[in-house]
Amino acid sequence: MYLRFEKPVTSLSPLFAIAHAGFAPAHIGSLGRMNASYKSIAMALSFLLSVGQAGVVLGHSAGGSVGKKKSATDVYSVTCSNEEGGDTPTFRLAAHVRDELPRRNKPKVSVTIAKDGTAVRVTDKNGDGNRRYSPWAYVDGGNGNYRMTVTKSRRGAELYSVEFHCHGPSSSGYIHTGTDVVITQNQ
Repeated sequence: MYLRFEKPVTSLSPLFAIAHAGFAPAHIGSLGRMNASYKSIAMALSFLLSVGQAGVVLGHSAGGSVGKKKSATDVYSVTCSNEEGGDTPTFRLAAHVRDELPRRNKPKVSVTIAKDGTAVRVTDKNGDGNRRYSPWAYVDGGNGNYRMTVTKSRRGAELYSVEFHCHGPSSSGYIHTGTDVVITQNQ
């Protein structure tokens, strides 16, 4: 599996995700007043955090944020293909989503999978930030490109995790097949 970004995705780092969602602590903006060595340390730490979190995406999951506007949407293009080194084709794409930000009365997070005129959406109704995922969404579309979107039910910034897998047919035990992802919109 490989990961390609069409635009910089800073939301893979928890520090950047919080800042992107509008929850940055006041001292993050004060980097301009720090001396050069503290700036270097802060930048190195931010880089290491973002690199450390990139591995999460490589495991068929991604963390991100959707901004304050109700219409904010993150869009992923997921390509499913035969299993690596084998000939088992993809039967379906499966995905579920988890709300990562514990706050009362906030938007619900949803993930939608679409391919060839079929779309399925599931919502994390388990409660805010409780570490449980929504039910799985499945679209039986075979090999090819799927569109996966993460949205929310109303205004307010959100942090989320989405897990997704391309599966072979039931006769293969739903073996994991080739999965490539490109983030095409990060709001």
